[in-house]
Amino acid sequence: MQPIILKESLNKLMPQPCPVNLIRIGGCRDGAYLVPNDLEGIEACFSPGVNNFKYFEDELSLRFGIKCHMCDFSSDIENFETPLINRMQSFEKKWLDIDGGAESITLEEWVDRHCGKNPGDLLLQIDIEGAEFRNLNSASLELMNKFRILILELHVPIQTINMHETLEKEFCPLLDKLSQTHICVHLRANNCCGDFVEKETGLNIPNVIEVAYLRRDRFNRDPKYYYRPQLPHPLDIPFNLPEVAPLHLNKNWLIDKRRSLESELKICKDFIVYEAEGKPRIISLSYLFRGLASCSNDKVRSFALRATLAIRLIVFHIYYQIKNLVPLLTKGK
Repeated sequence: MQPIILKESLNKLMPQPCPVNLIRIGGCRDGAYLVPNDLEGIEACFSPGVNNFKYFEDELSLRFGIKCHMCDFSSDIENFETPLINRMQSFEKKWLDIDGGAESITLEEWVDRHCGKNPGDLLLQIDIEGAEFRNLNSASLELMNKFRILILELHVPIQTINMHETLEKEFCPLLDKLSQTHICVHLRANNCCGDFVEKETGLNIPNVIEVAYLRRDRFNRDPKYYYRPQLPHPLDIPFNLPEVAPLHLNKNWLIDKRRSLESELKICKDFIVYEAEGKPRIISLSYLFRGLASCSNDKVRSFALRATLAIRLIVFHIYYQIKNLVPLLTKGK
């Protein structure tokens, strides 16, 4: 495909300042996402792709009173890690798809079944292993505009032979379409499957990227009060797979190409936690020193704040160092 086409589409995926802060929903493990804190008045969440756990949907229902509708042909209610919440959650053993099969349901049919033709604002959280492209590309703009918030896992085909064809026919058209109704406010790299650097833009594109969108009409405040994007965000989970090194989006994803001090320290903390996982061992000092260097070099934050963040990082490192040393010292006793 033409590099300029991909570049224009990727520009529409770059996170923009958000009128509300971001909150994490779904715990501290794989399946948790950052969501714009604009949930009041949302009628329901539609969540295809369950894989037998629903911590995200449980928190939406219990904490925010939002009904959640789930579907996944590969899951079974009796295997769910938590039971369905009465009158707040529903599950259908179907694929979300456009093939018209007996085992499938389209997004429009699904929404109509539970909310009718004129629902209030909705939320869509979708993780369906690449099928998001055909489902969302086939959905009408009218339907997409019913969703105030979109939380998407996009599975970019970077490891396939026909990568460029898929990017041109599915990935870029979806980004272009979503930009008509929504604005990206956060991105996060899923560390499950690696990434590649797109030469034209210098962006590192993960095989799986988590995206939070907010509908355009919600950007109705004075922009000077908007929240600047942070990559990574301090509330992001450190990794999806603990046995794989953390993966972060590079600075080229930021409009000003500048990472905040909080983001720099978040990267250091993620690697400290990663080194502490699995077999107990001495945690290296490299990321502690990197974080302290970031604190000393930052020209934006006050000295007091930089000193406070540095002390917190040192305490954080010591905590995980002790946590790992105890099993080593008591081994064999």
